Amino acid sequence: RRIDSGPWASGCGFLVLGGCGGVGALTSLASGTGLSGWGSKALQASMLGCVGLVIFPTVRATMSPTVVGTIHSFAAAPTFLLLGAAMLLLRPSKDAAWTGFARWSNRLGATALALGAGYLALDLTHNAWVALAQRLLVGTILFWLVICALQVLQVAKARAVVAARVTRRREPI
Repeated sequence: RRIDSGPWASGCGFLVLGGCGGVGALTSLASGTGLSGWGSKALQASMLGCVGLVIFPTVRATMSPTVVGTIHSFAAAPTFLLLGAAMLLLRPSKDAAWTGFARWSNRLGATALALGAGYLALDLTHNAWVALAQRLLVGTILFWLVICALQVLQVAKARAVVAARVTRRREPI
């Protein structure tokens, strides 16, 4: 038996590392902006689930389920649903810089929850379309992560510019 460890698994590993880093950056940059506590907790829990999904990959070309594959299967649905919930709940909208992100996060979160429910229903019925539903769900989550990362960079840059202006005003002439 061979564990599936191709470029897909490596990409998932990098995604999880980036996601964990993004969670820290998002939480620190959005502090004091009304970042939803539930959204932040759901995002942190889903990142732990993603770590579990990478640590316990599915086993390719086996007819009988393995312990590793079973752990992966049981962790997938809650992880994806938590990510969708985090995307929906994570709305740091008290700060004007986060308003556009909040709209996208709400839309993509609702989409991810719908795709997650579809994925779960297809998986429970052992439907062949489950693979497509999973890819669409992961694509939606990746798109959200890219938007989130771009927003974090934009807010960090804007805060650095403001801090530089404040520092220049305080310097004696």
